[in-house]
Amino acid sequence: MDRPERIYNVDEKDLSTRHKPPSVVTSGYVKPQAVTSGTRTITTVIGCGNALGHCVPPFFVYPGVRMRSELLEGKSPEAKGTCTESGWSNSEICKTYLEDHLLKYLSERSTSSPVFCFV
Repeated sequence: MDRPERIYNVDEKDLSTRHKPPSVVTSGYVKPQAVTSGTRTITTVIGCGNALGHCVPPFFVYPGVRMRSELLEGKSPEAKGTCTESGWSNSEICKTYLEDHLLKYLSERSTSSPVFCFV
């Protein structure tokens, strides 16, 4: 296809609040400090962009049973989100993302001028 503005890639990334601090070489008298969470919580971010670098606003999947507006305070303009029990995306979330979020930002589509989305 010779129209890179019509080629999009969708990907997801999990963000964890718990991490294993890297190994640090210090003297035996100093203990390196690291900030970690006592429990592991996953938030998934779904992103999309085209071959020219146009980015669709992010879509967040938070852990929980209902979406609270304060979860998106300070968000990027037009970013949206939802919740799942685990914070992971699933086929239902993917369908919601594609139909209710992504399609708003894609160029006009037709059989003679398709948009390719790699999910």
